[in-house]
Amino acid sequence: MKFLLFGSGINQAIREGNVPYLIDALGDPSASNRRLAAMELGKLRDESSLPALQKAMEDSDPATQMWAIRGVGGLRDRGSVTQIVERLNSDDDGIRLYAAKALGEIGDQAATPALIDALKDPKDRVRQVAAAALAKLGDSRALDPVRRAHDEARGSTRRRIGQAREELEFRFGTSTLG
Repeated sequence: MKFLLFGSGINQAIREGNVPYLIDALGDPSASNRRLAAMELGKLRDESSLPALQKAMEDSDPATQMWAIRGVGGLRDRGSVTQIVERLNSDDDGIRLYAAKALGEIGDQAATPALIDALKDPKDRVRQVAAAALAKLGDSRALDPVRRAHDEARGSTRRRIGQAREELEFRFGTSTLG
């Protein structure tokens, strides 16, 4: 494996959309290079990068993990749902946030129970994104938990979870909001 020098090879690979080079860069000793590679691979949405992005979700650098999760979510790979669900248990709130968003993008209702649990996350933004992801999934099992999360939330979190609640209630014809 070749190791890259920040500011030279990685930037050229980004400009050219050189997927094989960016995949190699995920193994670079430099966390900033791994992060840039994961970010760019996510933007390119090239299916050949999926195994490398899945592996990068285990990276020691939390930011690389977040970009890899985002990239896998963008590829909408249902086979990655279990691995992404595991990220909802991370100590890093950014990783939990990106995991909830990716699960919504993938759209597999198998993620519903984990996203329902994420409605109890200590971070408001994670709860908001989990509610939005549940609305995207459109699983009726999410309706009551989203209602409870909305009733317990305050401020902007309440408004954002309320949007997810409205989407679910509209879908299932059970609106209780006035």
